[in-house]
Amino acid sequence: MNTIHKDVTDLIYEFRAELQRIIKNKFYGLYLYNSVAMGNFEPESSDIDFIVVLNDTLGDVEIDDLSILHNKLIDKHVHGLKLDGMYLQQDMIVKMNNNIETYPYVKKWNLFKEGYFDINYITWWSLKELEMAIDSPSIKDRLEEIEFKDIINTMRYNLNQYWLPKLEDKEIFKEDMWVEFGVLTLSRIIYTLKEGGIISKKEACEFILKDSAEWNDIVEEALAIRK
Repeated sequence: MNTIHKDVTDLIYEFRAELQRIIKNKFYGLYLYNSVAMGNFEPESSDIDFIVVLNDTLGDVEIDDLSILHNKLIDKHVHGLKLDGMYLQQDMIVKMNNNIETYPYVKKWNLFKEGYFDINYITWWSLKELEMAIDSPSIKDRLEEIEFKDIINTMRYNLNQYWLPKLEDKEIFKEDMWVEFGVLTLSRIIYTLKEGGIISKKEACEFILKDSAEWNDIVEEALAIRK
C-alpha cells in the first residue's frame, strides 16, 4: 500500500482523530482514494478525496460540529481546503447515487448537509484496488462485485453524455479552467480505455505525450495551466 504524502500526513491523522471525537460511536472508518491513495498527490493541484463511513445517521449538531472542524483544518493546515469527500452510512457502500438517500458531503471546503457528490463505479473501483484505510477496518470485501467492465461503461457514458455535448459550446474552451479540466480528464479516459487501468491525470497526460504526439501542444498547455 502507498503511504500518505508527507505534506498531508498531519492533516489526515488530525482529521481522523477529530472525527472520532465528534461523532463517537457513529464513526466506522475514514478512507482515502484517488491521487492520495495512488501515491500521486500533487501539493499544488490535487484534492484529498475521502469517504467517511458511518454507523448511523448524523444529527444536525454533529453536522454543525463537522462544518466547524473543516474550517478549523483549513485555518491550521495549508492543504486543509483540499479535503473533498462524503459521509456515507454502511448500507450505502457499493451503491450509486440513484439508489441511495442524500448524504452530507464536503466540496471545496464547504460542508453541505445533504445532496449527492462523487459516487460512481470509478469511486468504488479506486477504493477496491487502492483502499487507504486510516486506522479503520477494511471495506474491500464489500466491493468485490465491482468489475472493470463497470469502469469502461462509465468512461463511455462520460464521453458520450458529458463531453460530447460540450463540443456544441465553442466558448467554454477559451477558458483556462476548461482546457485544463477537459484535456486532463480526457487523457485519463483514453488511458483507461487503451491500457485497462486507472492512473493519475498527470500520468495520463504523460502517456498521451508519448502515445499520441499530434496532441502534444494542447496536452503541454493543459499541464502548464495546472502548474
